[in-house]
Amino acid sequence: MIEKGRPVQSGDTIPFVICQSDDKESMARKAHHPDDVRAPGSTLQVDYEYYLQNQIYPPVNRLCQPIDGMDAAYIAEYLGLDPKRFISQASYNQDDQEDTYTTFAASVPDAERFKNVDKWEYKCFECKRNNQINGPVNIKDKCTHLRCNECQALWPAQRLVFSFEKAIRSQIQKYHDYWLQCDDPTCAMKTRDERVYGELCLQNGCNGHMRTVYSDSELYTQLSYYKSIVDVDGFIRKEDEKENADTELMEIARSSRENYAVLLSAADKYLNEMSRSWVNLSKLFEWGSKAPLPKMVV
Repeated sequence: MIEKGRPVQSGDTIPFVICQSDDKESMARKAHHPDDVRAPGSTLQVDYEYYLQNQIYPPVNRLCQPIDGMDAAYIAEYLGLDPKRFISQASYNQDDQEDTYTTFAASVPDAERFKNVDKWEYKCFECKRNNQINGPVNIKDKCTHLRCNECQALWPAQRLVFSFEKAIRSQIQKYHDYWLQCDDPTCAMKTRDERVYGELCLQNGCNGHMRTVYSDSELYTQLSYYKSIVDVDGFIRKEDEKENADTELMEIARSSRENYAVLLSAADKYLNEMSRSWVNLSKLFEWGSKAPLPKMVV
């Protein structure tokens, strides 16, 4: 403002508008005077998502929290925001309720269970196009997902395995980064540090609690998704259970079983390292075998 000849003194109230720009820029560089935004020929665009997320969403979320069946992700989606950013917060709110009922993940349809995971995309080395792989068979074109949808180039198995394991390791690294975020939508502070008083927010005056941004259950769901898209036998079994099973799709899947076996073994390798994959019943009930028998008084 000083460079443009506008007098500014200590204590003045300066209006500003947050505008769209590079995500790496600081918030101060995104702030512009309203006159600059309204000026003829100005290319500045108001960042409506910023105002929706930071000024509209928090009070709406607080007002709607007492409503049964309402969660943070639903409100965000209704406001036009990305619901993925608010899913963890919604799960925290549900965890705080005493009478919350959950469903076994195995009984939830894949479309619902994996709707919020990061999809695996492979970049074709010929046409440089990103291909989203969502199963052993491309149902739309009725062909295997081992070739490009655009140029039909056959992908080398070594490159597929490298890309697949790279995607898995990036998710594991995301979990080990251990980012924490305040569950209070008016604060939403993110940090990797924890204070000595348990889960209390690090921000002065905030009564919220720090929660993990990427939990072990989310990592397990993500790895389970990776396994599901390369599991040929699982695809054939689900297709066969349908009333109008497509035999052509099942034959295409069977023909590519050997190629997908390497990817499936990679997914199993990482899943088997997670404790969520195993329940040791002997450990679970060993207290009963070691407990002393009560003495009978005659």
